[in-house]
Amino acid sequence: MRHIAINLIILVLFLNSSCSDQKTVRLTPAITPELLENQIWNYSSDELSGWFFYKGYSFILFKKGEIKRLNLDRNIIDGVFAFKSEIASCLKQHNQLLIITKEKESLLFNLDTFNIQKTFLLPFDKESIIGFNERYVIRGKRDVLLLFDNNLNSLERLEVPQARFYQAFFKNDTCWILSSAGIIRFQKKFFLNKFKSDLQPFALYQYPLIYFANSRNELICYNLIKNRQNWKIKLDNQLAGNPLFSQGSIFVLTTSNNLFQLNGRGTLIEFYQLKSYPGGEFFLVKNFWGVPLITGGVFFKEQQKDNSFTIFKNRKIFYAYFWRDKLYFVETKSDKRVNLIALERKFDFELNFARNTIYLPGRSISFGLRSINLLKPYYQIKVFNSENKVIKEITLFDYDKKELSLILDRPGRYLIKADAFCSSGKRIAREFSFTVLSPFILYDFAKIFFWGLF
Repeated sequence: MRHIAINLIILVLFLNSSCSDQKTVRLTPAITPELLENQIWNYSSDELSGWFFYKGYSFILFKKGEIKRLNLDRNIIDGVFAFKSEIASCLKQHNQLLIITKEKESLLFNLDTFNIQKTFLLPFDKESIIGFNERYVIRGKRDVLLLFDNNLNSLERLEVPQARFYQAFFKNDTCWILSSAGIIRFQKKFFLNKFKSDLQPFALYQYPLIYFANSRNELICYNLIKNRQNWKIKLDNQLAGNPLFSQGSIFVLTTSNNLFQLNGRGTLIEFYQLKSYPGGEFFLVKNFWGVPLITGGVFFKEQQKDNSFTIFKNRKIFYAYFWRDKLYFVETKSDKRVNLIALERKFDFELNFARNTIYLPGRSISFGLRSINLLKPYYQIKVFNSENKVIKEITLFDYDKKELSLILDRPGRYLIKADAFCSSGKRIAREFSFTVLSPFILYDFAKIFFWGLF
């Protein structure tokens, strides 16, 4: 019987060693994050008049007098609208397009209804239009600002010597114009609020606040209702584009390739320096920000973390749009082709566990989760006992790497199930089973061992 006892001793030693800390291994093979690129549309730049995005749709405007609506969820053209004449120019503001035909007719096109909302004739040419809504169209050439009211069919004129007019912002029947001379408000008549130094052409409008910079490179937060400055902060250089707002933060990119992330009080949260000059509009994707580079490619940086990467190197990207866990890029080619590219990452995650599957009660059971996705999922973790009842449930949000541990006192067979979800509803499941032994098994081993010896 001694050989039985020796085998049992070896088994006990194995059980004891299996409960010690072990190097974690992946239950799934190593997965390299891979970009899934799908070119979903292609046109010649000679036939296009504009390319716009709004609420999950891409609106493609053709010079011949036609607009197509591309459904990004279904990847099909689900709407076509033909105009009576060719298109000379087009502007977008929120859910509206201002289309000016070669017959000099002005059309207000509503993207929600996909139809013409209003038709009128402008008393001035299409050049230098800086803003519009359903009532007003504003043109700003040097020294002269013109405002056309298509409800009253009236024209208002303001002369500001040596002024340049940049952008117009609207709230009901009131509008504000950003100019080099200051902020101009129109409410039945013009009011000019001058500043000590000239203003730059870029701004962020978050009613009732507007964020802009002056020639001293000071970013100013200004209240349009109270007509006063809330705060200002010194920047290193001029603005490279319109600031952006996301989740309570203001993102500002300067011509020194520096990005500033500020909170609502103007306090600096993060500073980052780009290695290349921006070549397109700065954009935000959840907890990442990105910008096309003039040298080619699109640079991504995770907010307040050291995680950054570049995609589409040596390719000219000038616009990006985010919709349902996919990024859409508009790319210009050397052969005058314009491509619409859909980009997504393989959505997956790893469940890491210790090598052993046998534990003693009261010992820590460690495991880890790691998402493999640009846009991080949330996890639902459930622990089942041998009766298939849930004894513990955990929900985690926005974790890239997370180490967790369990302490189970009752012996039995257990199963851990981890489900990962992304915002589009995709779900991936991983599971791992293990056994917690009874402490009395060691007592039984000891009895057999001593019985075998004597």
